Amino acid sequence: MLKIVSFKHSERGLLKLILACVLAIGAGAGFYLWYQAQQGTVQVSQPEEVRGSAVTLKKLREEYFPQLHEMFSNEVRKGLEFPPVINFGYTIAYMRELERRSSTTKGMLYVIFDNKDNLPIGTIEIREYDPQDVGQMGCWINEKYWGGGRIVEAIKLISKTYFNRYPEEKSFLAWARVWNQRSYKALKKAGFVDDGYIYHNGKPSYYQLKMHKG
Repeated sequence: MLKIVSFKHSERGLLKLILACVLAIGAGAGFYLWYQAQQGTVQVSQPEEVRGSAVTLKKLREEYFPQLHEMFSNEVRKGLEFPPVINFGYTIAYMRELERRSSTTKGMLYVIFDNKDNLPIGTIEIREYDPQDVGQMGCWINEKYWGGGRIVEAIKLISKTYFNRYPEEKSFLAWARVWNQRSYKALKKAGFVDDGYIYHNGKPSYYQLKMHKG
């Protein structure tokens, strides 16, 4: 049996009041998001992947760990200042630390995939600023994939994604050892500009470079 409910005038008035409040809240939220967008403070979510012509950036997954471990060659370990020999446990710990930083601070992390081979060939991250840390950007790819503009494209892709996600940020820093001319030149080619040196014992130890929001 269908039951028909009849509302009294007072109940109808209450429903109208509730509806008006909901509409007002929705309109207020919409105005807030519009205002925040005008101020450049709306934070968008980090894309699962960002595709370029030579490389694609993908969020880190456990399934990538074994192949990334294979990419930690002697040359890569030297550039990252890793121990001469590392085991798979070291790689897992390193990846977990990258993951922790990107999830608990204002930053982002991606695995770099070569579009031709469809293999993970390195990682790239932008960290939250910390005066005690070595810059804000960290990146590497296996030396078999050096050349072809892969690391330069990866830097450009993550930079654009970072500034889109954190519109209030206007720049971020990268450091490169003075002996590591390959990294220094790649950073410059990707759009970083010189921002002085970091000195140890009175001698320049790192180049400091800055990426400005375009």
